[in-house]
Amino acid sequence: MLVALDVQPDTSIVVFGAGAVGLAAVMAARVAGASTIIAVDIHSHRLELAADLGATQVVDGHAVDVVEQILTASPGGADYTLDTTGNVAVIGKALATLRMAGHCGLVGIQTEPLVLDPVALVGKTVSGILEGGADPQRLVPHLISLCGATAGSPSIASSRRSHSRTSTSPRRHP
Repeated sequence: MLVALDVQPDTSIVVFGAGAVGLAAVMAARVAGASTIIAVDIHSHRLELAADLGATQVVDGHAVDVVEQILTASPGGADYTLDTTGNVAVIGKALATLRMAGHCGLVGIQTEPLVLDPVALVGKTVSGILEGGADPQRLVPHLISLCGATAGSPSIASSRRSHSRTSTSPRRHP
């Protein structure tokens, strides 16, 4: 997401789906300096984690006014949207909340045809994203450097501690 969407500082992004990929996108948007990071999901515990990891706002995906809530938080629409669900109705919301000249990334696999209004894409860019559009040889060292830079962050450190306590499966080393 850092590479494929090229999120810039002081921009807005909406991440649809706060599972592993969506939460990674929230963290990447935070690192990139996005000023408005909105996470949308149907599970409250995922939204809480998204807020802990950098989402500036969260929206319950079951709400009837998801699009309106996002447009209120990001007037004119978001600079970037990212769908991690593959749900065609959610993709429609990602496009509806994208501003003119915005960029929507799709990482979910659609299981049914995506049918759009004839003007849904006018002035907008939509990309199918595979592996974040990144070169692992360059991205992994960059991510490692970011981990070192944030290792002292109280929210990240406490998150690591709380998640390590909840693990019930023993770690196996090869």
